Amino acid sequence: MSNVDPFAPVERGKWISVSRGVPEEGEPFLYLTRNKKIMVCQNRPIDEWFIMKYAVTHWMYFPELPDVD
Repeated sequence: MSNVDPFAPVERGKWISVSRGVPEEGEPFLYLTRNKKIMVCQNRPIDEWFIMKYAVTHWMYFPELPDVD
């Protein structure tokens, strides 16, 4: 399982298929399962075992936080 192509921009807040790649290690992300459950992952790399165990189909980085005054 490879990380997302570094030359292809990853837009925050957009779902990415695990067949395209996986998120960089160390950055929190959301993942979507076949059962349409959305889960949070903070400190674990996503690999083939993780994808199979949790039936992961897609993932995304958290969107940028808004400016709060």
